[in-house]
Amino acid sequence: MRKALRVIRAVTCALACSGSITAFAGTVTDADLRGKKICWSNGNTSVYNKDGSYDSNRVGHGTWRLDGDVLTISAEQWAGANTITKEGATFHSTRRSGKGNKDLEQ
Repeated sequence: MRKALRVIRAVTCALACSGSITAFAGTVTDADLRGKKICWSNGNTSVYNKDGSYDSNRVGHGTWRLDGDVLTISAEQWAGANTITKEGATFHSTRRSGKGNKDLEQ
C-alpha cells in the first residue's frame, strides 16, 4: 500500500510540475524582437530589423509584425504566422500554418 501511495504522489507531483512549467511561458513584446537576431533550433537565423523588415538565412528578405502572441512573417520564400512565447531568455515558436505544428526554440 505504501508503494502505491508513493507512486500516486510521484505521478501527482509530475503532473503538477508539468502544468506549472507552461505557466512560466511569457508574452513576447515588440521590444523583445525589434532589432534582434534569433538563432532557432532548426538552423534558421531570423533578424527582426527595427524598421519592420525581416531577414532569414532560409526564407530570405521580407517583413515581420507582432500582434499579441502571433508573429507574422512575409518573406521571399515563405509567409505565415507563428505563435511565439518566451521562457526566460528562450523563445518558443509554434507554427500556425503549413503542415502540422512544429515547436522551435532559440
